[in-house]
Amino acid sequence: MSVGIVVDSAERLGTFQAQAHGHPDGTIVRMTCYTANYRGALRPDSEIEEIAWLTYRDRDRVSPVDQLIFDHLHESARLS
Repeated sequence: MSVGIVVDSAERLGTFQAQAHGHPDGTIVRMTCYTANYRGALRPDSEIEEIAWLTYRDRDRVSPVDQLIFDHLHESARLS
């Protein structure tokens, strides 16, 4: 394991749903997101090939549900 979540720092960010990218119309994806501090080093592992840091300017590169999450993070000043 490359990181461990600091359990006491976990907070629910929200639940977001939108059309599933690349799926037939009406296929909805729902994501419940949390924020938390962590210990360790972020690095690709298992099926994750790379880690990329995104900003709000990258919003058009992500799926519809991720765009909603980006909007929420931007509006709450957590993503610039």
